[in-house]
Amino acid sequence: MPAWLQVIGRMHPLMLHFPIVFMLIYGVMILFAPPKYKNEQWFVWLTRIILLLSAITAAITALMGLIQITGRKVEGYLKEVEEK
Repeated sequence: MPAWLQVIGRMHPLMLHFPIVFMLIYGVMILFAPPKYKNEQWFVWLTRIILLLSAITAAITALMGLIQITGRKVEGYLKEVEEK
């Protein structure tokens, strides 16, 4: 696995927190926003942007996790083959 791809995979724990934080922000905004703001166009737009950011960062984080676990399996498999 190329070194640059390993770096991306190792960033998975860092990126893992972004979708969680975006979802928490969204939940707080929906639950605690004054009723007069909930029908405002800017509020609806902002909450949709936050949900979109959450979805995008969740997808990126999942891909980074797959890259990370793939690198570990390949390295572990190669070590087992070399030992035999």
